[in-house]
Amino acid sequence: MGDSFRRSDDDLSVNALLNYGYAVMRAVVARALVGSGLHPALGLHHHNQYVGLCLADDVMEPFRPWVDIQVRQIVEQQSEPQIDRSTKQILLGQLSETVDWKGDRMPLMVASHHLAANLRQALGESGVKLHYPKRIADD
Repeated sequence: MGDSFRRSDDDLSVNALLNYGYAVMRAVVARALVGSGLHPALGLHHHNQYVGLCLADDVMEPFRPWVDIQVRQIVEQQSEPQIDRSTKQILLGQLSETVDWKGDRMPLMVASHHLAANLRQALGESGVKLHYPKRIADD
């Protein structure tokens, strides 16, 4: 968003888009965690008794830049960006984008389930490395 951008700025439209995008990623990660038998409230780094998705917040952190990139593209393409049907579709569309997970290509939503299963394995076995999906550069 540029060096001068701050999340506390008065630019409510950009902050609203970021919040929406982060909420989408957080929900996908939380769903994948629960599907893998992990409790999304028991965090590794996030610890807050008032937040029910601490583990989801931990796991979704590396996805924040993905949302940031998408929101920046929206801001560059629209003179007055806002949360509406078209921007929601763009941000939700990230979930079906093809990503690389350990050499396999799959939609981000599917990769989130592989990530959650990998995290469960890493928590239970020493020596297991956690793998995050990687964005595939535009050709």
